[in-house]
Amino acid sequence: MQDKVQKMSPEIRFKGYTDAWVLRKLNDIGNTYNSLSGKSKEDFNHGDAHYVTYLNVFNNPVSSKNGIEKIEIDSKQQQVKYGDIFFTTSSETPEEVGMSSVWIYNIPNTYLNSFCFGYRLNVKYNLFFLSYVFRNIYFRKQIIKLAQGISRYNISKKKVLQLSISIPKLGEQEAIGSLFKKFDDLIALQQRKIDTLKLLKKALLQQMFPEKGKDIPNMRFTNFNEIYQQRKLKELLIKNSKKNKELSISNVESVSNKVGFIKQTEQFEDYSVASSNLSNYYVIKPKQFAYNPSRINVGSIAYKKEKDDISVVSPLYVSFSTKNTIIDDNYLWFWFKTSDFERQRQKYSEGGVRDTLSFNQFSEMKLMLPNIKEQKLFGGFVKKSEYHLKLIEQKFNGLKTIKKALLQKMFI
Repeated sequence: MQDKVQKMSPEIRFKGYTDAWVLRKLNDIGNTYNSLSGKSKEDFNHGDAHYVTYLNVFNNPVSSKNGIEKIEIDSKQQQVKYGDIFFTTSSETPEEVGMSSVWIYNIPNTYLNSFCFGYRLNVKYNLFFLSYVFRNIYFRKQIIKLAQGISRYNISKKKVLQLSISIPKLGEQEAIGSLFKKFDDLIALQQRKIDTLKLLKKALLQQMFPEKGKDIPNMRFTNFNEIYQQRKLKELLIKNSKKNKELSISNVESVSNKVGFIKQTEQFEDYSVASSNLSNYYVIKPKQFAYNPSRINVGSIAYKKEKDDISVVSPLYVSFSTKNTIIDDNYLWFWFKTSDFERQRQKYSEGGVRDTLSFNQFSEMKLMLPNIKEQKLFGGFVKKSEYHLKLIEQKFNGLKTIKKALLQKMFI
């Protein structure tokens, strides 16, 4: 076995490591093996053996031992072993073909699903290091070039064996693998925190709004015991009719179901609109709401905060403000996140074109209101929980950004 002459080094390295990385062809350091074959759907979901699922491989650089399913023991099938690397063989797009996953468990009678192939090393490498090598942009570019097909793309394992990876000595592999595993552990921790806070917020909203048919919630602030009053939205809202007739505002926004108000230049690539086209657009000021009547079913509703810039939105949108002596903006905003709102949205959208919800239909919705003081306490409390969630999401995104940058600079 002879190394290629070409040697390289990454841009960022741990202190003490100076040896050049070596380019190794996969065919020189391991061999492929076949996955499950000769099975019908009746063979799955029962038995004393297991198989690693396609999605387990596709979604995870390191396979999860929870992503295995039952199957009968079959001595004719190839068992997976600790240290094996799996590759998906087929996908709907070339960018998603050949996704890799490393197996780090010793589980007897475990096979690989038939839409992947296995790769077994004959030399010792750090498995966590390899999990990032096979998913980094440099190797992925090589894999994508192998994809062949029209409606579905496939790769040949023989051609994969002709690809090469750059490898440092084992000590540097272990240092790099350990670093990125710590990143993944931190990112997973932040994701669990985010998921938990979202569940807590959902439960909180369910408890702090009265259930259907009741006039008090299951949970409320102390010293408040008045019953809630049912009101229709048309009693609480003022439809916005101000248009940009003087063309004084050029900040054009849309409503996204993910981030709320967003500049159209950010949401739509190469978007431009002549200033003469904006005279019919609605002016949106701070403390106003807007929604897309045809997409409110997927959450396309937004609220402009006090310090946000004034903007204009397409006349296709519906916009409004609240009668703030009766209803608090935050209270209403959080009500839009409840199952009660969703139930009524479906009710009043029924029979409409493309599930559209006009302002007249929207105005017929009913909600239960406490006095304005309790509303403000409620809105402020949930807003604080959202702020805390936002901080964790920022940390989560920051870790992912740092990891992505390091992946580009610590591999070749």
